[in-house]
Amino acid sequence: MSGDDNRREGFRMDDLLKLQVKPVDKDDPEGIAANFDDYRMRTCLQSHLRNQNESRLPILQSIRKRDAEVADYLEHLEAQVAQLAARLANESDLEFGDMQQETQVNMSASGLRFDSDLPDLAPGGLLELGMLLSTSGTEVVAIAEILRVEPSETAQTGSETSVQVSTRFTRIHPDDVEAIIRHMAKLQLLQLQARRSENEMRGLD
Repeated sequence: MSGDDNRREGFRMDDLLKLQVKPVDKDDPEGIAANFDDYRMRTCLQSHLRNQNESRLPILQSIRKRDAEVADYLEHLEAQVAQLAARLANESDLEFGDMQQETQVNMSASGLRFDSDLPDLAPGGLLELGMLLSTSGTEVVAIAEILRVEPSETAQTGSETSVQVSTRFTRIHPDDVEAIIRHMAKLQLLQLQARRSENEMRGLD
């Protein structure tokens, strides 16, 4: 791995994520541990297609310059596939749209740190992490190994069950790594723009 790749994957940011955390059941034949790629496609198909369409957009634009009718037909096919994916998504175990609460996390493309109330968490354990990236609406699912379990700041202020969990992704699709990196880049840009606007407003006072 190059130095640039290390820097991209090691870059960390604080964020509010819609996050689902479940212990990995290695004995579940339909679970994430049995066949990660199949499980990811079933649970995050819409996001997978969105990422693929985004990566192929320059090719489609090139085709449109040569033959607009072919480009229109390809876009029609993409819309049909997207509708099918939406129907299949109704059977997903991860229902991001129904999640109201956001979780404060410290994230990178290689893992997450977050507070959890799940019992019996210990280093070496595996978790299924489902994430909804706010800047793109991309759904990401990954298997993560627990690296550390420590008392959280919340626990110190009254919650005896909450702990801070540090994790490292052990199974994640390369497209989802890129989606997380793009999300953090957009999030950083939005934060810089907000800070710049705030400073300009203060200058007007």
